[in-house]
This record gives sequence, C-alpha cells and structure tokens, in this order.
Amino acid sequence: EEDALAQEDARLVTDALKLLKPADRDVLMLKYEEDMTYEDIADMLRIPLNTVKSRGRRALKALKVACTQISSKDVYTDVKI
Repeated sequence: EEDALAQEDARLVTDALKLLKPADRDVLMLKYEEDMTYEDIADMLRIPLNTVKSRGRRALKALKVACTQISSKDVYTDVKI
C-alpha cells in the first residue's frame, strides 16, 4: 500500500510540474532532480543568482497550489495556475 501511495504522490507531482512555467520548472528540476546549487544553476542558465532564487520560491509555491488543486479534482483540465 505504501508503494501505491508513493506512486500516486509521484504522479501528482509530475502532473503538477507540467503546469508550471518552463523557466520555473527548470529551476526546480535542476535543484531537486539534479541536486545542483542555486549558484550552479545561475551559472548554467547564465542568469543572476537572485533570479534563480526567485524562480525557485515562485515555483515551489505554484507547485503546492497545483498539487492541491489536482488532488481535489477528478478532471485535470480544469486546473489553472
């Protein structure tokens, strides 16, 4: 049962990530999937460090909203960020 819940959570996050702005999603993926520092992300994307930090904060907030909306709806097409 724990595996099923973990799979459902992973699907929820994956679906929610698709709703984020690409630039915000990129920062989250590099930070949490690739385990990069904000400094490394800024260097890689050639953008200011504070921009990376802002995108990261905005993306986490949007991800939380998206996950909440998706988990409370049966039909994903109604979800807007």
